[in-house]
Amino acid sequence: MTATWSAVGDDARLAERRERSSRIPDLLFGLVLPLGDLNIAFVPVNELAAAAIILLASFRRPRFRLPLMVPVVLVALWLELVGSGLANDVVNIRRLGHLAIAVALVVVIGQGRVHLTSLARGIGLGLAIGIPVSLPSIVTGGYPGRLTGLFGDPNGAGMLMVTMTPLVMGVVRGRWRWLVGLLGAGGVLLTFSRTSLLALAFVVVWMLVASRLSLWLGAAILGPVAVLVAGQLESLRLAGPFAARQGSDLLRERIAEAAAQMLEVTPWYGNGPGTARVTVQNLTFFLHNSYDAVRLEGGWVALVLLLSVAAFALFRVATSRHEVR
Repeated sequence: MTATWSAVGDDARLAERRERSSRIPDLLFGLVLPLGDLNIAFVPVNELAAAAIILLASFRRPRFRLPLMVPVVLVALWLELVGSGLANDVVNIRRLGHLAIAVALVVVIGQGRVHLTSLARGIGLGLAIGIPVSLPSIVTGGYPGRLTGLFGDPNGAGMLMVTMTPLVMGVVRGRWRWLVGLLGAGGVLLTFSRTSLLALAFVVVWMLVASRLSLWLGAAILGPVAVLVAGQLESLRLAGPFAARQGSDLLRERIAEAAAQMLEVTPWYGNGPGTARVTVQNLTFFLHNSYDAVRLEGGWVALVLLLSVAAFALFRVATSRHEVR
């Protein structure tokens, strides 16, 4: 009997060591996921890495049961965009392929086919390497005074860092995750992306205060934080490092006006994939407002589907056990 229990204990310890050890492919592919401006022949490397993760995961067995709503709604969202494209005679294979990779990545990670610890370690390494390497872009990049580098434009860079840094801190064990946290927060600050700064405030308040409380009390705390921080960011709009952005803000307003005009004539099913662009003074721009961009591509149907799966994921995470939040 003693020998049996000893063998069981050895198996448990072996399984724990395997869980803590890194799977090299997952780690290496995760390393380039945050680097949105790293390209090979005009193809984003992080997108190639995501496709490789999906291919690798297809040969692994799922470890978890992903709630049926998630793949159903995401596939419905993709099909709706296909239908919108057909209805508008817009065939954008590249855009649909990009969205298909995003949907598949959510599903394989949610099913546990990807070793999340290895993936998070790789993302952490990518941030730890990419942020310092991108510092010269503050002086030499196309956005003077703002961090871009390997992450792309400042808003995209801020989005990548503010979403991926908490993932690393929430999954990876050890003290070095705090180094990644500091680097990620510093990187977001250096992008001077106001939306990313607002999201960073949410992250900090959630990690320090709200996550220790009930879901509804935590949400009640985040509400005033949103109002306070948004107000402060607006008051700083033309102060300090933001002073040089007056022209950028005027352009943003013109883009928003052009988008509003397009939305007035956009059908409920949208204009098709890849159509979330507007023309201002004979130049083409992507939208700053992502919700309007979704409406332009897929209409109200796409926006409702996307928000529903996001709200479901947020609720599931926020109501899970404290140690896995």
